Amino acid sequence: MTKTSILALFSLLFMIFHADLVTKGAAAGLLLWYSAVVPALFPFMVLSSVLSGSGGISRLMQPFTAVFRFCGLSADGWYVLLTGLLCGCPMGAKTCADFLAEGRLSSSEAKFLFALCNHPSPMFLAGFVYPMFAAQLPLLCFVFAIYMPLLLLAIPAHFIYHAPFSPESIPENSGISQQHPTLNSANAFSSKHTRSDKSSSSALSLDAAILNSAEILVKIGGYLIFYSILILVIRNTPEIPAPARLFFSGAMEITTGIRTVSDSLTYPYSAIAAAAIFSFGGFSAMSQTNAVIRIHRSSSGSAFRTVSCGGRQNSVHEKTAGLSIRQYLLWKIAHASLTAAVMAVLTDVLRFSIF
Repeated sequence: MTKTSILALFSLLFMIFHADLVTKGAAAGLLLWYSAVVPALFPFMVLSSVLSGSGGISRLMQPFTAVFRFCGLSADGWYVLLTGLLCGCPMGAKTCADFLAEGRLSSSEAKFLFALCNHPSPMFLAGFVYPMFAAQLPLLCFVFAIYMPLLLLAIPAHFIYHAPFSPESIPENSGISQQHPTLNSANAFSSKHTRSDKSSSSALSLDAAILNSAEILVKIGGYLIFYSILILVIRNTPEIPAPARLFFSGAMEITTGIRTVSDSLTYPYSAIAAAAIFSFGGFSAMSQTNAVIRIHRSSSGSAFRTVSCGGRQNSVHEKTAGLSIRQYLLWKIAHASLTAAVMAVLTDVLRFSIF
């Protein structure tokens, strides 16, 4: 019996004897997924897939080519960066993995962006996190403490992944001519049957984007449910010391973690911890990120495909070159540490300026 099987067996036994706790945790995770994650991510996922598959990104970024060349990133790289900063985790990682699989990004540029571009959205910061601390400090302090360290992290990432990345390093035919991996099956069908019917092809592309986005969201929902159960178990286990329960609550899931430190710690420690948790994102978000990059571990663009070999159906699992979740974890730890340090300085400065 493997370690995974043993862990699953013990987890199942625990769920049987603590059904009420498991049910409450699952309900909390499902509510969070339904009320916050799906409305925030689903439209962006679908429209980003359609925009990428139709070649709209190249046209959208064309007016800013000179700026992109000066800064060193390709136009597609800037799109990945902006998506990751504005649309919320794991959209940045998903877009980065999509473009790497298509060949729109070089391996070095994709690794550089993956280290920096996957964060909770600014809307989540302004709408959920900041109201808990609005009486103590301005929103600008949170924004500075969270996003300024990214500029510092870009320096070591620049040397580790051999930046800068010029747009010329990306193959010329990797943009519009490459098919988006989430749309491959739909495009293969339409090329055989509806090549002359543009409206039908567009409809198929939208259908494929919706189905792929729904698959990713279901995986995200599953992780949210399991991590919500785990957090509830930790919080209701008196044998675990209170500081450890607080730490694990913050490390597991961002929403519950920030709410917990806000209720349990006094200012400014609560603000420092909340900013660090926001930058780290939690292991739940890390699992979601791993799920969206793992979708590209097959040549067909889906998580699995089956091929016939000697009358048997075999599952094919192929890695694409290079996005490492272990390296991503190290970058997130570094980001959270820098954020905590900056927020500590800012809150001290504010406290002394008040008195």
